[in-house]
Amino acid sequence: MNRYLALLLQLQELALMRKAQAVIQPQGDSGDFAALDQKINKLRHKLPGPILSHFDHLMRHNPDAVVPISDGQCAGCHQEIDPQMAARAHSSRELVHCPHCQRFIFPAHQAPPFVELK
Repeated sequence: MNRYLALLLQLQELALMRKAQAVIQPQGDSGDFAALDQKINKLRHKLPGPILSHFDHLMRHNPDAVVPISDGQCAGCHQEIDPQMAARAHSSRELVHCPHCQRFIFPAHQAPPFVELK
């Protein structure tokens, strides 16, 4: 799996946890979020600017920015992924985007243990 993709998956997981925490504790003091924010910032600094910018854009408009390819479809927009593109995502060290929704995509079988597949 691409090194940046692994970082993006971790960042997405932490960002979703942070959003959930803010919903559960909207009036929580800033110390409640400090450790999680620190982890998020540490990961963000490991990513190149253009990748991070694209990730941020996706997260503003979608609940997830990095999704698996499942049954030949993007798990984000549920559109068919061309077999050649799926093969690129499987064997490539580059980041691959869904041609329909522009999310970062990866083969479902390469998902780390913390990623919940639907």
